[in-house]
Amino acid sequence: MFQLWWDELSSRLPDWAWLPSPASERLWLMGMIGISLSLTFFFLFALLLSIRKKRHIRPVFDYQLRKLRERIQMGTSQRMQKWNWEERWFQWFADLVKQAGKPYGIEPVEWWFLIFGGVMLTIIVVFGQILIDFFLYGRKGFPLVLFSLSVFLSLGLPIWYLKWKANQRRTVLFYDLLRAISRLGELLEFQLSHYELIRRSLISTRKLKDYIPRIDEWNASPTRALQRMEEEIGLKEGVLLTNTIRYAMENSVESTKLHLVRLEGSLRLLRQEEERMRTKRLELSFSLWVIPPFVIAFVCLAFPWYRYLLEMIDGLM
Repeated sequence: MFQLWWDELSSRLPDWAWLPSPASERLWLMGMIGISLSLTFFFLFALLLSIRKKRHIRPVFDYQLRKLRERIQMGTSQRMQKWNWEERWFQWFADLVKQAGKPYGIEPVEWWFLIFGGVMLTIIVVFGQILIDFFLYGRKGFPLVLFSLSVFLSLGLPIWYLKWKANQRRTVLFYDLLRAISRLGELLEFQLSHYELIRRSLISTRKLKDYIPRIDEWNASPTRALQRMEEEIGLKEGVLLTNTIRYAMENSVESTKLHLVRLEGSLRLLRQEEERMRTKRLELSFSLWVIPPFVIAFVCLAFPWYRYLLEMIDGLM
C-alpha cells in the first residue's frame, strides 16, 4: 500500500532525471517533505507565541490552554509518583528551569513533558525507520545518524538552551546585585521606610526590579515577602540580596554601610575568580578541540613529503 502511494506521488512530480537512482529520488522527496513539515511546525509555534503575548487573547483559547497545562502537570506528577528515578532527575531539572527564569512562562513540569514527549517521538521515528528499511529495502541496520540527531534535538538542545539561559540570567543578576548594593548604600542617608528603600534600590536594575514585592504583601508580612522574592529569583544572588536587606533592617546605618562595602568587594573578587576560571576552561577547550585537528591536518599534509624524502634518500644510497 505504501509503495503504491509512493509510486503515485513520484509520478506526479517533475522529472527526476538529474538524480542518479530511484533511491536518490526517494531520499530527496523525503527530505523535501521533512523540511516542509519542520517549517510548518516552526511557523505554527511562532504564531502561538505571538498570540500568547497579546493582551486580547480569546477567553476560550485561554481556558483551553489552562486546562491543557493542568492536565500535563497532573499526568506528569502521577507518573513521577510511580517512578522514583524520574522524580530525582526532575528535581535537578526543575532547579535548572527556575535558574533560567522559566523561559516563555513555561513551568518545569511542562518543560519536562516536552522533553519526555520528544524522547518518545524519537523512539517512534527510529523504530519506524528500521521497519521501513527492513520491509521496503530489505536492509537490516540501525539508523545511527538519525538516532543521534533526534536525541540531540529532543534532549540535548532544550537542556543546552536552559543552561545557556541560566548562565546569561546569572550574569545579569550578578551585576544587578552590585548595582542594588551601591544604590542601597546611597539611600541609607535619607531615612526612608524599609519598603521604599528596597523599591528605590531595585527599580534601576534590569532583572531584580521584576521581583520587588507588592506593598500589600510587604505590609502583611515582610519576612514572607522576602522569602518569596528569594524563591522566585532561585539563585545565590537572591539569597545575598535578601540577607543584605534583612541586615539593613536590623542594624544601624553605619554598620550597614560597612557591611555593604565589604560585601561589594567580596563579590567583585568572586567575579574576578570566576572570570579567571572561565578563561582557563576556554584555554583547555581550545587545546582539546582545535590543536588535535590541526596536528592531524599537518601530519596528513607532511606525510607525502616525508615519503618523497625517504625515496630520495634511498635513491642516493
